[in-house]
Amino acid sequence: MKKDLNAHVEHIDSKLISFSNRFSVGAAQVGLAVIFLWFGALKLLGKSPVDDLIINLSNTLTPNLEGASFVIGIGVLEILIALTIIDRQLLRLAILFLVIHLILVSLPLFVLPEVTWSGFLIPTLEGQYILKNIIIATSGMVVLADLKHLKEHFVPTR
Repeated sequence: MKKDLNAHVEHIDSKLISFSNRFSVGAAQVGLAVIFLWFGALKLLGKSPVDDLIINLSNTLTPNLEGASFVIGIGVLEILIALTIIDRQLLRLAILFLVIHLILVSLPLFVLPEVTWSGFLIPTLEGQYILKNIIIATSGMVVLADLKHLKEHFVPTR
């Protein structure tokens, strides 16, 4: 009985692993695209719940730049990420955009600690919103790791 149960669990395990191997990268691409398109659109429409945080960051980093312009710039960058991450030929560009985005949106943790931390290692709601970008970064890494097979297309043949 126990041997049958173990065999059944191993069979299910094998199926789940096979399914994940087949669909995980594509699912990560679609998930990232949906999130970035959605959040970017909210910024362009002036409906993002983090507009004030972005304006505060803009005022701290670049006092001469209109904060609303910074919000629009982040929104455009997010939409560019969404559009490029879906196309396998543009994935490298998407990853570049993603790195720039993650740097920009992580800055408040360091330059606006009064907004992002309520105590030592205790993030505010805004801080938690920023820290969730760790999962976005790791999803981007999964997509980037899948590009290894494209490398052969860019290596000159002899």
